[in-house]
Amino acid sequence: FIYSGTQAVDKINRIMMLGLSISYILLVYYLPQHIETKNLLHFDLKPIFFAIPVVAVAFGYHIVIPSLVSYCQRNRTDLIKILVIGSFLPLVINIIFQFLAIGVLPIHGKLSIISAYLNQEAVTVPIASLINAPLIKFSAKFFTFFAIITSFLGVAMSLSDFLTDGLGLDKKPKGKIISLTLTFMPSLILIIIIGKSFLTALQFAGSFAALLMLFLPAFMAWNLKEHPFYTSTKGRIVLSTLILFGVIVAVLSILQGMGKLEFFIQDYLN
Repeated sequence: FIYSGTQAVDKINRIMMLGLSISYILLVYYLPQHIETKNLLHFDLKPIFFAIPVVAVAFGYHIVIPSLVSYCQRNRTDLIKILVIGSFLPLVINIIFQFLAIGVLPIHGKLSIISAYLNQEAVTVPIASLINAPLIKFSAKFFTFFAIITSFLGVAMSLSDFLTDGLGLDKKPKGKIISLTLTFMPSLILIIIIGKSFLTALQFAGSFAALLMLFLPAFMAWNLKEHPFYTSTKGRIVLSTLILFGVIVAVLSILQGMGKLEFFIQDYLN
């Protein structure tokens, strides 16, 4: 599908998104009756530093923008709509799912949020086991599957487009094969050689997300010589704040990858 281009990926991704939507709706419909109020009353700000790199990765979709520009035929209005809706809607969906997951799962125990973290598994796994209802298990498994596939297709397509543009490859069969090989082979080789390399790389992904989300856009805006806002004092302050926040996210991500941020959740691991 990626070889066939953006149109083909769009069509298959719509099917996958339909499956993701159905499984999500089923979870949202059936999980509230299993929520334990005491789980939602727990409050602790310290783990927020541990969560920042994860949030950065979850919303680090910026690599997709060049592909969207081509797909929208450089229509600025359509692109703005896509970015606004594509940022706000997933945020709402994520907040609802977080509310349900935290409400259903206890923090500690054999089937809990901490057990999912220690076992390096999706939170839907303990949810399905805890509730032990066929429909919930079905929805949870397919929700995880479709979430991974839809993300994979978008990122793979965008990386392939990035390599095509960056290396000056044409979009003929030879150029497509080269870009797809460069897209998939490095990660495939690493996974074969080092089985857990994907999980290790994912722990450092927040630093790359910070680069795409904060550093590059801020520096690009900084270099605009004739923009009335970005060249003003207020504009420089905004851009400097974004760059500083990007540094914080990148540092936290690197520390998380090194296992140094577990200090913030140590109380839950004991």
